[in-house]
Amino acid sequence: MLAGASGGTIPSTRENNKATPMKDERPTRTIASIFVRSCLAGYESRKGSSVALLDQAGIDPDILTNAELRADPEAYSRLIQLICIGLEDEFFGLSGHSAPTGAFNMMARACITSATLGDALRRCFKFFSMVTPSMHFSLSCQGEEARIAIEHIDKGGLDDHFLIESLMICLVRWSSWLIGRHLLLNRVDFCHAEPRDIDEYSLMFPCARNYKQPVNLIVFGSRYLSMPVVQDARSLNEFLSEVPGNLLTRYRHDDSLSARIRRRLANTRYEELPSFEDIASGLNMSTQTLRRRLKGEGNSYREIKDSIRRDIAVYHLLRQDMSINEIAELTGFAEPSTFHRAFKKWTGLTPGAWREERVTAE
Repeated sequence: MLAGASGGTIPSTRENNKATPMKDERPTRTIASIFVRSCLAGYESRKGSSVALLDQAGIDPDILTNAELRADPEAYSRLIQLICIGLEDEFFGLSGHSAPTGAFNMMARACITSATLGDALRRCFKFFSMVTPSMHFSLSCQGEEARIAIEHIDKGGLDDHFLIESLMICLVRWSSWLIGRHLLLNRVDFCHAEPRDIDEYSLMFPCARNYKQPVNLIVFGSRYLSMPVVQDARSLNEFLSEVPGNLLTRYRHDDSLSARIRRRLANTRYEELPSFEDIASGLNMSTQTLRRRLKGEGNSYREIKDSIRRDIAVYHLLRQDMSINEIAELTGFAEPSTFHRAFKKWTGLTPGAWREERVTAE
């Protein structure tokens, strides 16, 4: 499976966003040097110098030592392909067991006839359990949350953060493509420490990101699992003809309206969240148009606001810097009991049980 990235936190305050026109927040079209260096780690461990490979891809080899240099997206896509072909491994040489060249292609073809996203993901994970023994994927639901857990059983002695981040972004973008809607994430958890150059990662996962966690997790609304697969064999052929570029650089569900609003409001205190009317005004569109477009992406403003509430609650529950009653107040609940019910509906656990589960796992 092919792709790469992560990053971020939730500061406690931010200026009010009310009625401020929303800027185009699309990321630059070039790839930071950190991703180039990270994707080459496995290749260099097995093959030695990567200078010739960079030349072949059309990337200045000085990018390995000069953090200011950036790569062209098409060149970066070629580099990923060359690494996978050269190592015969779609895990970039970053795992104790390889993922054979063509594994993603075969998995996608095996899943395209699935009825729903949930069916496709279960079929995907069963496929990879048979061909990549070093990686274990699982899908579960708790409350309104669906969770994809990724366990790296045999790391092969190398830092696996780039591989885990890549698998995550690949799964998110492939899933979004399957259902034709942006899969709005609740949060992602990583076992590894927070990476350097965190700003380079923030647009890849527009949600709460937690590090040094017991399990690598992608968390999103369980409602997505019942959404139908809208692609077919014909569209799959076109999709596969553009892999990995459509997953790494060109397939930009990160720029959906839902994600733009989510990024805009992510660092805003709950009590300062603008109204739906203010959001529409800031986007220079009517409330009817905004509601229709969000619905087309499978989301609503209420769900986006709830995801921000959840982010704030999870952030402080993990850090144990506030009592549960204080978190309830911070997230706009008039009574702690109401917060308990809402959090259990979201996650399947009360805030206290959720916090205890994390403390026990550490």
